[in-house]
Amino acid sequence: MKRIVEFPLESGDSILVEVDEPAVIDDRIGLRDQIVDKAHQTFESALEKIKPVANVILTKVRNLKEPADEV
Repeated sequence: MKRIVEFPLESGDSILVEVDEPAVIDDRIGLRDQIVDKAHQTFESALEKIKPVANVILTKVRNLKEPADEV
């Protein structure tokens, strides 16, 4: 199941991101009723965590003998 998380931006705005629902949910506390959650970090800081992985992927794609048309 998917849910929406609101990430604050450093500019003060926010962005909504669809994420997978955690595997274990306790229905007794009504977590399924909450449509939008607030993230505890900015979107930019969340992206910083995946930056090394994204750089490796981009490097590998750029070094292909037949480069991809789009990524």
